[in-house]
Amino acid sequence: LSLDQRVARHNCIFRPLHGPCLSLWSLVGRRIIGNTGFSGLHRSSLSHLVPELAVTFVCVVLMKITGLEIRACSEQGGRLADASFRGESRGSKAGMEFLVVTLTTDDGGSASSFGFAGASATGSAQIAASAMRPFLLGRDPFDRGAIWAEFRVRDRWWNHLPIYSYGPFDIALWVLCAKAAGQPLYKFIGACRDQIPTYCSSLVLPTAADYAAEAIRVKEEGYRAYKIHPPGTSFDEDLEIHRVVREAVGP
Repeated sequence: LSLDQRVARHNCIFRPLHGPCLSLWSLVGRRIIGNTGFSGLHRSSLSHLVPELAVTFVCVVLMKITGLEIRACSEQGGRLADASFRGESRGSKAGMEFLVVTLTTDDGGSASSFGFAGASATGSAQIAASAMRPFLLGRDPFDRGAIWAEFRVRDRWWNHLPIYSYGPFDIALWVLCAKAAGQPLYKFIGACRDQIPTYCSSLVLPTAADYAAEAIRVKEEGYRAYKIHPPGTSFDEDLEIHRVVREAVGP
């Protein structure tokens, strides 16, 4: 690309610290642009060119997604009875299955996120890869809003991916952009807060006493909230579970 094309393709912003506003070409011309190489986030002081002005030049470079990896994973800590989930029990399965999605870019950046995989991590990974790899490769992560809007249309008309499929890719796009900006993700999205409350969520347990024991344990671990998933087959049983748990953990 010519220098003019390279400048046109990048989002270049001048923020004068004092003095008049200056355009890109009137102050810098080709000298600073040619030296940046457009790799990563560049900050160049221009005061050595115009001593009476102190100007910060910030240029955020377009990235291109060049790699997409999906790992099909299974937690092997133990077997989960089907009765741990609402519905008829049909035995047990080995651990919880999930995906780990990694996007890489042409400037060496990478970001990973994990996502739900339903009953089969392998099956979910194959479906997601067949749809998302051709869709994302070559795209700029900073176009994440446009990518989401296009994905919704494409998925509605053709892909029909499981509803949980897009989430980890969207998170990875945000993380790539935050890294490029040199910010933690919470700061990049506005820093409304730097901490968030968390809670522990139960599966479906055999008895009210089991819920109470688990609630006490997670309270001792520092959690301030416990979400109950009762069996949902009897209104009276569900109320009893909540009553027993409340008595166990206190008001």
